[in-house]
Amino acid sequence: MKPGDIQCLADITKLPFTKKIDLRDNYPTGMFSAPKSQVVRYHVSSGTTGKPTVVGYTKGDIETWSESLARALTSVGLGPDDVVQVGYGYGLFTGGLGLHYGAERIGAAVLPVGWAIPNAR
Repeated sequence: MKPGDIQCLADITKLPFTKKIDLRDNYPTGMFSAPKSQVVRYHVSSGTTGKPTVVGYTKGDIETWSESLARALTSVGLGPDDVVQVGYGYGLFTGGLGLHYGAERIGAAVLPVGWAIPNAR
């Protein structure tokens, strides 16, 4: 495929999309695009709806992720004088870490409050 192959919205169906079943069929790391020696962090879903989904992050992935969240935070006016409260969990869901890294990248203080409390009611 080349960029010119997409001329209208209907052409999106020509693009190869990865579906969750693809990740499950290649469990655990069969679809990684980097060698395992470059993976610096793993996150794994709980697998409550089937096989767990394994995601591997390289140092470059984490840098890109941090930069992306930093841009999002600055786009809404946050900066070094702010405190960012991260309410996302720091467990299997990776959102908490991404927001944390982005806030640190812009120089904001981070207040992590996303805890996993077993048997909380």
